[in-house]
Amino acid sequence: TTHSMEEADILGDNIAIMGKGRLRAFGSSLHLKSKFGSGYRMLCVCCEGDEEAVISRVTEEAPSMVVLDKKTCSIIFQYSAEEQGQKDTLKHFLKQLENDKSAFFVTDFSISMTTLEEVFLSLASAVRCFPSRGTLSKATANHVKHFHTRDTVQHILVLMVYVSTVKI
Repeated sequence: TTHSMEEADILGDNIAIMGKGRLRAFGSSLHLKSKFGSGYRMLCVCCEGDEEAVISRVTEEAPSMVVLDKKTCSIIFQYSAEEQGQKDTLKHFLKQLENDKSAFFVTDFSISMTTLEEVFLSLASAVRCFPSRGTLSKATANHVKHFHTRDTVQHILVLMVYVSTVKI
């Protein structure tokens, strides 16, 4: 067992998340992040006083970017790419940013995918809104059926025990 979502993310081939005694999600870390995650987060570092210029320039070029947090010399944006066209827009935007950071008033930036902890918190808040008599989606149920070896089931149960012990 583990008390760290990072550890589950790295070590878990398949991860099961339970809520109110029911299996709510099952799959690889990447599958869970892409299905239940909130997209990408981008951290932009800038010179003091340029924060508003960065926000203005970034949202002008990528209107889907939403400001999550603004502090002196750094801004965190969130980008949710639901369709392939939006992913292409992000790719184009990142190429522009990489080629000319000064045009965006940025000295450095990084981008990351949703973390497994964010996925868990998202599912946990969704469970609060739904009755406990929910059922698995057909896709998740079919996915679970494919993992029937003794070792895999033991590995998944360990993660299920860890996830199900968190108070929601």
